[in-house]
Amino acid sequence: MKDICTNCGKSKFYSYYAKSKIVRCLNCDLIFVSPKPNLKIITKYYSKVGQYDNWIDNITNLKIITKKRLNRTLKYKKSGKLLDIGAGIGNFLFYAKNYFEIYGTEISREAINIATNYYKLNLNLGYLEDQKLKSTTYDVITLWHILEHLHRPDLMIKECHRLLKNKGVLIIAVPNFNLVFSLLRSKAISIINHILKKKYDTDILPDYDVKLIKKGSEIHLTFYTAKTLSSFIKRNGFKIVELSLDDYSPKQDYFTRFFYHFFDFLYKIFHHNLYPTIFLVAEKI
Repeated sequence: MKDICTNCGKSKFYSYYAKSKIVRCLNCDLIFVSPKPNLKIITKYYSKVGQYDNWIDNITNLKIITKKRLNRTLKYKKSGKLLDIGAGIGNFLFYAKNYFEIYGTEISREAINIATNYYKLNLNLGYLEDQKLKSTTYDVITLWHILEHLHRPDLMIKECHRLLKNKGVLIIAVPNFNLVFSLLRSKAISIINHILKKKYDTDILPDYDVKLIKKGSEIHLTFYTAKTLSSFIKRNGFKIVELSLDDYSPKQDYFTRFFYHFFDFLYKIFHHNLYPTIFLVAEKI
């Protein structure tokens, strides 16, 4: 079956980055992989033993990121029922349970095993659309870097709308695709490779082929900008409450903090996100 744009539903797009089979929608500019890899292969990939070893090895950093995200969530809701989609090993829900009645879904058996053994959490295995959860149940739904991995993010967001209570809050963080930033990054890495005689990846966009991806890496199928993400969310029955930068780094050194605050300042002045990530809060209408 031919792919469609999951933002606008159109099926006309052109090759944007042929090496990784990435296309751009002619109607709304959404960038995504076409054709997409097999869904069962993706699920199997994320369920490999050891897939989340790096998360456990960096649990202190994970804690820092998680607390940042929880604080941003509490700005909009301080209690109620919270559903975390793609909960991973359960780190966000572990801290969120101090404020919310928590629920979580995850496609990886390996991640669920860690969540059970490490955080003593019970997550639902499988994709959200297959869970058949009760409508208008949740006060908050969170998707921390999940949308970019999905075959059909449009179906996911429609399901989120169904599950949220009236005026319920949807919180999303995704990578921010910025071609200029990616080109500069690729050039900088090329220079580093030349000077240090290294072979770091200089691709502007990752290869979507599951067979070529190293264990612990992630598979991105859609590449959002602030524009395409916000239009996508508004098309599906939400109003945007906040559109800003996702403070994703656990590092607290001067350079990292300056980097974030500098791009946050630029965004507030010029309304153009040049940072590597996007943070969005929307309310069900």
